[in-house]
Amino acid sequence: MEQLLSFVDSYLDSEWVLHQAHAEEKDNALFMELRAQYYRDYFSRVRIGYNRAVYNENRSQALLQECRRVVFQIKEYRDNENVFFRVYVGDNRINNQLSYAKNLYISRVSGSYRITGVSQMCAECTSLGAVDGRLCEDCTGEGWRWFASNRVNLGRLVKVHKIQAPTRKKCLQEYEAE
Repeated sequence: MEQLLSFVDSYLDSEWVLHQAHAEEKDNALFMELRAQYYRDYFSRVRIGYNRAVYNENRSQALLQECRRVVFQIKEYRDNENVFFRVYVGDNRINNQLSYAKNLYISRVSGSYRITGVSQMCAECTSLGAVDGRLCEDCTGEGWRWFASNRVNLGRLVKVHKIQAPTRKKCLQEYEAE
């Protein structure tokens, strides 16, 4: 677990540095170099949106108001001989960081940890799975939307590693459920 936490911390630090470069660099050279390193070091077949054609002052100021994500819990799953980890991380906006925002799906690929999938809390139903009493069409009732990757089949839950409790009521209920 220590190696996995080290990988996740390194990823979150790298994501933060990339956010800062995205916000501060008017010239794309450093940003593009950091972005390539980010994908090379952490992902396996997954690409998430860090494309930037032109420096934008308003977007840059918004990015500077962001913070490093918080890790809440890690769920460990097994499917025959494979082990998968679902890492719940918080939002990177300062006023919303103690709420779930993203799940990183991590497994070993060629002996190293790699992010093999990413899901994001559904904005339409705010992770409730329903809107106005009907199944949410955006997330099909799961409360999470997959993006930039294929759905990961995790297998059966074998262990939950609690790290920090979220403060948002819905997230806290899920956190305390297992």
